[in-house]
Amino acid sequence: NIIATSEPVILESTAIIDVRKLAAEEAARGGPGPDLRKRLFRRGLENPSLLEGPGDPALMGTEEGTGTTGIGTRLFVASPSPTSNYMGLDDIPMADTNFIVIPPDVGGGVGPNKVMEGFNNNYRIRDKATGATQITMGTATFWAAVTNPNERTALTDPRTTYDPYNNRWIVCMQTVLTNAAVLVGVSQTSDPAGAWNLYRFTGLSGSLGGNYLLDFPNMGFNKNWVAITINRYTSAGAFSYGICLALHY
Repeated sequence: NIIATSEPVILESTAIIDVRKLAAEEAARGGPGPDLRKRLFRRGLENPSLLEGPGDPALMGTEEGTGTTGIGTRLFVASPSPTSNYMGLDDIPMADTNFIVIPPDVGGGVGPNKVMEGFNNNYRIRDKATGATQITMGTATFWAAVTNPNERTALTDPRTTYDPYNNRWIVCMQTVLTNAAVLVGVSQTSDPAGAWNLYRFTGLSGSLGGNYLLDFPNMGFNKNWVAITINRYTSAGAFSYGICLALHY
């Protein structure tokens, strides 16, 4: 059995957005101006000694195609060949601001008919069969209803996936400011270009209190729950503990 303590967090704001409507408004504004500024997010919180490097023997297979680690034996099996392929979203500037975030932190999900890519800079929705772009939207525009102007240029670590149990898309991002927020979005239908419910969670200081930083969310789900895990640091960058934000569907 595992015994864990839990504390409430603050659901600071919620909103319902329509992606098609926001994309049309974004296009009508004409996009960002020519003054392109790079924003390099700090990535000094991880402990390099805890990360497996490319030369780590635990990651290298033997002639038999296996590698032995402290937790067992890994099998190395080739992925199946793709049935179709097309060029993904480029690391282009945000469609709605003058920022380009480095690194892009690429990711995405695949649904029955659509593909949704999530980068630090933009979301893009494609036709699954052809790869044709249907919507490209800046992350600042997508999350604007639950963030303030400072946070819209401090978004990072997008996670994007499709939930086949509930036929919904789930996304999350975080802000990199002190006392950072975790942002979660769930589509209302299986169409990522339609309506979404957005949520902004703060108050993640926990029992330690004080100012804090967050870094590197990961996301999972089942039929009833969405779970976001993220690392919590002091404002000086010292690791405090990991947080699991459990959300009832």
